[in-house]
Amino acid sequence: GPSSDSTLAYLSLYDMTSGNIAVDIETVSLDNRDPIGIGFSPNPHESFYFPIESGILPWHLLENPNITQIYHNGHFDLEILKSYFDIDVPNVYDTLIAAQLQGYTPALNSIAKTLFDVDLISIQDLIGKKGKSQLLMTDVPFEKVAQKCCNDTMYSYKIWNELSPYLPWEAFQLEMDVMPVLMKMQQIGMRVDIDRLLQHKTQVEKEVNFYK
Repeated sequence: GPSSDSTLAYLSLYDMTSGNIAVDIETVSLDNRDPIGIGFSPNPHESFYFPIESGILPWHLLENPNITQIYHNGHFDLEILKSYFDIDVPNVYDTLIAAQLQGYTPALNSIAKTLFDVDLISIQDLIGKKGKSQLLMTDVPFEKVAQKCCNDTMYSYKIWNELSPYLPWEAFQLEMDVMPVLMKMQQIGMRVDIDRLLQHKTQVEKEVNFYK
């Protein structure tokens, strides 16, 4: 069972009213985006994982405009929150974009290895490589899923603390402002003029063949 220290830490998480918090959502798979749990890190050293059906999952933290949520590849998580729970997160920092703006490889594991010399648990470590034998996250023991999610949120927080002092803030803020617009475009889709597309395709193919 939880110790008194962990209970106090959880209560501290639940009572947050402002500041930063790192968040990560686990799904059935990369293709099946049904959420199975959410992890929260209120600081770089603690993390909490909640199954999606948990009666004590602190949903209110996700909608508090005074809390800035730190995600890695936030587009993935924010789309799930909107699609499944109709939650629009008010304030977001994305460590993937922060890393790219400073020349780092965007993968969380790669950034953590470069900055902190740690090897995080990867999704492939839990479910294997693509193929018939690949597992779903629902096939993985709960403790392993929770450990991966908690590590990901803590290191997202650590990466943010490491990279944020050196960010080109105007460029980063523009990226954050554009993210919900791109998400809306993706949800709505775009009308494509098929005739013009085929004309363009034909022209590009001619140019490619010429250079070949």
